[in-house]
Amino acid sequence: LQLSSKIDQCSDALRQLESSLTIAGYEVQTVRVATNPFGEWLTTDTIEEDGGGSKRENPSLQKKAKTESSRDKIIARLQTLNTLLSTKDIQFCSLGPSMNPEHTTQICPLIVSVHPGRFSCSANVHAGDLDAARAAAQCIQRISTLGDDGGKDNIVENIVGDGSHVVGGLGNFRFCAASCVETVPFFPGARAPSDQTNTI
Repeated sequence: LQLSSKIDQCSDALRQLESSLTIAGYEVQTVRVATNPFGEWLTTDTIEEDGGGSKRENPSLQKKAKTESSRDKIIARLQTLNTLLSTKDIQFCSLGPSMNPEHTTQICPLIVSVHPGRFSCSANVHAGDLDAARAAAQCIQRISTLGDDGGKDNIVENIVGDGSHVVGGLGNFRFCAASCVETVPFFPGARAPSDQTNTI
């Protein structure tokens, strides 16, 4: 399914649930969605189709994921998703966990920086995985300076918006490190099951 169709279906299901809860006397404060790990669909430059139509890792394209053009594609995809969610009045979206330390340090801060703060994400850190733990710590440190005047890592300027949602370390409310969880309902660690498609 195209992303817009997927968001339409998700929104319809959420609005039906919201209506049922409201009729039953519950207050619905926000409407939120969670996706499968973002590395499975947001960073598609690292995946290529083989002759049989299945996907496999391409080492040369993994390196390309670090380039500015790949970063621009990720930003464009985030902005598209942000617009679609805004149109459907879905206030928050967790893009699932980073399963890759490099994604944790490079892409998670980018996800968190998107104005107006609709997106959150997490890092998968299993016990004893020092690389993942270091990457999560670096990410938290990097996010804590996003949007601050004079910050050496103000990537918010590259995304539409004013960055007020991350100034003063507020971006760290949109990122967490978690371990040993498959599906999680809480934000920012919320995630849908992994299945190599854009699951919402």
